[in-house]
Amino acid sequence: MPQFNRRELDVRTREYGFNRDTFEKVLRLRTILDFLNTHEYMREHLLLKGRTAINLTVFNLPRLSVDIDLDFVPNLTREETVNERERLTEVLKGFMSEQGYAPSEASRFSHSLDAFHYNYVNAAGNRDMIKIEINYSLRTHVLLPEDRALVTDAFLFKNKIRFVPGSGCEG
Repeated sequence: MPQFNRRELDVRTREYGFNRDTFEKVLRLRTILDFLNTHEYMREHLLLKGRTAINLTVFNLPRLSVDIDLDFVPNLTREETVNERERLTEVLKGFMSEQGYAPSEASRFSHSLDAFHYNYVNAAGNRDMIKIEINYSLRTHVLLPEDRALVTDAFLFKNKIRFVPGSGCEG
């Protein structure tokens, strides 16, 4: 699991004006997004959408999003989607386990949405949670996926994030 130094986080959050625990969570999300965007299978099948995409790639907002919302990309038959969904779940769970995150009983799975919740203890010693949602319905995108860099240097993220343009109010 990524380890963060509380004092270093305090310095960086004062510099950028963020809440320390929320900032740490976004740094953790950044690590997960890096995996999702560099793992070939995950990159081909998932797109970031929603407020996190907007906050990280469009506007340099002082508000930090604290979850990852994804759309399943391929347009497949139901049977093919079920098979791909199982593989996506296996890959994601494997990565999160390798990183030291514990699956939460708060996770929920329905016919159209997987909501993975993972617990961890942050640098301040507080219990916290990361939520990753994968949407499998209402996901036909009019615009082609885009790769964008993060708009703030606060997160030290060099890779671009693949996301759904038009998934919110971005310009």
